[in-house]
Amino acid sequence: MTVEFKDKSTLGGGRSIEVLHSGMGLVGHIRQHPQTGEYHYYAGPSNVLTPSLSHGNIETLKQKVGATLPIHVPRLGRRLG
Repeated sequence: MTVEFKDKSTLGGGRSIEVLHSGMGLVGHIRQHPQTGEYHYYAGPSNVLTPSLSHGNIETLKQKVGATLPIHVPRLGRRLG
């Protein structure tokens, strides 16, 4: 399993990061609230309303996001997690 975090530009301030999972593509995104600075993870490629996880530290949130994604075992052909 490989999880990649890719910064992308946003309008209106704050930070936005795409969350990409190997073999699955875009699985969600992380946005920084422009006023509070807290980071929120939104699961799904088009979810912008309901955050699944939140944290004030971006690195901690990235670890939590990575832990929630399924693990794919190619030689067995099934997912764990």
